[in-house]
This record gives sequence, C-alpha cells and structure tokens, in this order.
Amino acid sequence: MRLDHPRIDYLAIGHVARDITPQGPLLGGTVAYSGRTALALGCSVGIVTSCTSDLDLSPLDGIQIFKLLSEKSTTFNNIYLAGKRSQTIRATALNLGLASVPLQWRQASIIHLAPIADEIDPKIIDQFDSSFIGVTLQGWLRRWDVEGRVHLNSWKTTKELLPAVSAVVLSIEDLQGDDDAARDLAKHCAILAVTRGYKGVTVFYRGVADDLPAPAVHEIEETGAGDVFSAAFFKRLQAGSTPREAGQFANQIPVASVTRIGLQGIPTQVEVLAVGANRKG
Repeated sequence: MRLDHPRIDYLAIGHVARDITPQGPLLGGTVAYSGRTALALGCSVGIVTSCTSDLDLSPLDGIQIFKLLSEKSTTFNNIYLAGKRSQTIRATALNLGLASVPLQWRQASIIHLAPIADEIDPKIIDQFDSSFIGVTLQGWLRRWDVEGRVHLNSWKTTKELLPAVSAVVLSIEDLQGDDDAARDLAKHCAILAVTRGYKGVTVFYRGVADDLPAPAVHEIEETGAGDVFSAAFFKRLQAGSTPREAGQFANQIPVASVTRIGLQGIPTQVEVLAVGANRKG
C-alpha cells in the first residue's frame, strides 16, 4: 500500500472489527475508536491492521491505514444485559507483528498496542526504544471456546510484558471486578488506569491509587468508551502531564462516546477543545 504521508505521531496497532449490533454491522475495534480520538486531539494518526478487502473503512477517513489483507475480518457479537457484556467472536483476521509495521512508522511518538483478539505478538513491545508505549490490555487476555464464546484470562499471563510499557489501560470488568487484582497489577506497571464505566477511573502511580469520578451523563451505549479514554490518556502522558492530570482530562473525553452509537460517539475537535478549555478554567 502506498503511503503518501508516512510521518505520524500516533500509531495504533490491532485489528479493526466488524461488530454485529442491533443496528446492523458497525466498524469497531480499539484502533478505530482510539485512532479517531487521537485525530480529534490533533495527532497525525496511522493504523496497522488486518481485515478483508471489502470491510468499509471510510469512517476512518483522515487516518493513514496499512492493511494486511485477510480472508476474514475479526467479527464480534456484543450483547449487553444489566450493564454486563457478553461477547462471541465469529472470525479473526491475520496476526500482527513487527514485520507488519512500516519502517517509517516505527519512530512514532506514541505506539498504542491495541489487541482485541490476542492478535499482536507481545515481542513487539521491545522494538520501540524511543516511543511512548501505551497498551490496552484486554485483547491479550481474551480467549474463546469452539463456539466463539469469549472469556478472559488472568492479567498475570501478561505480567512479564508490563514493566517495559509506559502506561496500561484496562477495565475493572477485565479483572472480574476485583480491586485487589487491580492493586496487584499496578505493582507491575509504571502507570495503570483502571476504567470503571460511569464510576470513572482509578489511576495507579508510584503506589498511589487516585480515584477520579466521571461526569454524569445519560448513557446510551458504552462500547469504545475505554478506547476513547486511552487515546486521550496516552496523548496527555506523552506530552508531559502527570498521571492525575492526564486521567482528569481523559475522563472528560468519552462523555460524548456513551451518548451516541458506535463511532458516531468519537469526540469532535470542537468537543476536545471545549474539554481543554474547561480544564484550564
């Protein structure tokens, strides 16, 4: 694929997804939500992914995409009942490693490793010496049975990877609601943000847990909210904000994402600027 503008600030690596929803198939995946958010934050964004040739990526216009063609696109069926998500995975695209990443993108200021179906080779972490490396951990924890029903492994399966990472984000749902597990995980991370949906986020840094409440909004759909948070959190950390400052800013960004469906919920540049103005006020 020809790259007309190879220089980027923010590189997201992971599968885009075909999400099956009551509204019909929608484009999803952490790289889609975080990439669009990084774009709204003023970054030049690149995505490395794998999917079929016919998957509609037009919602990602403005983002440079390096795509490995696959016979299948990663496909999820997400069902929310009583605030809890049940997932079934129907198909997966090709795995991704360092060889998947264009040379000119390996020096991006921010590398966001964003697996959704255990598709990224963890060895890639050691290949970006000069970059801020952010990880959304959930996809490395996902496993599924022969019928595609998704369950989560313990975070301990990834603990050897975490000390080399600049910051980690995951949901308390990924830890089965276990706050003791969150505190144990934090011991292996330079910075850890545990998102808690409408309750906000807990940021762990140097042994301190900082609980940051989320703004009260009328929630329609929560898919992608953690990915939106992650992009804003990583961007602010890389720019020099303290973990608390980055968490406070990033906590405001997903407000729109839970009041609109799918990628329509990605904050606009106007909404991002309004958050920044309010934080200064």
